Amino acid sequence: MPQEMQVTAVQGVKFGILGDGAAQWTVHIINGFGHLGLSATGGSANQTFTTLVGPTLAQAQFIRAIATASLASVGQSVDAGTARWNITGVDADHDDETGRVQLSVDAEVSNGANATATLESIAFQVTIIQAG
Repeated sequence: MPQEMQVTAVQGVKFGILGDGAAQWTVHIINGFGHLGLSATGGSANQTFTTLVGPTLAQAQFIRAIATASLASVGQSVDAGTARWNITGVDADHDDETGRVQLSVDAEVSNGANATATLESIAFQVTIIQAG
């Protein structure tokens, strides 16, 4: 079951694009930090985290969204060998219930015995294309 991520330092910009004929689009670019707090002690853990970003759009206005995510803050309690922090998947799609874009991030942490590895936060960027 996905877990809601706390989002901070959200910044955005939007601009219009004129296409062939009368076609017009608006592009929204949203950046921010998602706080995960995913940790594993002596093994591994994975979780899907979600949040809603961007403007409220009708389904007919939503054209496409893409997203990226990267590690922003990681930690390890003791040096007990190899630790890994991974973003294993990122998706952005229109949420029919709210009309906003749902960002989903799949994360994983793993490490050796007697140590705790933590993925505290990620940085993300979501680009949304809106018709009209």
